Amino acid sequence: MHPNVKEELIGLAENPDGADVDSLTVSIDKWMDWLIKEYSESYENAQQFFGELYIEFDTNKDNCLDLSEFTELVHAVDPAKDEMAIMEMYNMALDCTGEGDNIAQDAFVHTAMQFQLPCIRSNAPAEPAEQE
Repeated sequence: MHPNVKEELIGLAENPDGADVDSLTVSIDKWMDWLIKEYSESYENAQQFFGELYIEFDTNKDNCLDLSEFTELVHAVDPAKDEMAIMEMYNMALDCTGEGDNIAQDAFVHTAMQFQLPCIRSNAPAEPAEQE
């Protein structure tokens, strides 16, 4: 468990008479409130991360991603993502955009989160997927 998480959970606990850290309890209400807050922060951070990537990879600055820009962006966070998975994502984002053959920012952010793309840039070069 991450040290900050452990400290936060200890802070939520009821500590009768200086009980041992391993025997502390946290009320379910406090724990659920904490968990929802953490999830909300994580969700907002992911939305911001993918929104900023979208702007960066919109190389012609037309406020939409074409297939090439979309593919480069996906490979920036997941170099191993194969062409079939990228096309599945691209088609979902097109459906969310509603028209045309380019991806709107909100459609990309939604799709990236639905496909659980990593919220970190990869330093690894993209490798072509092996064909079966």
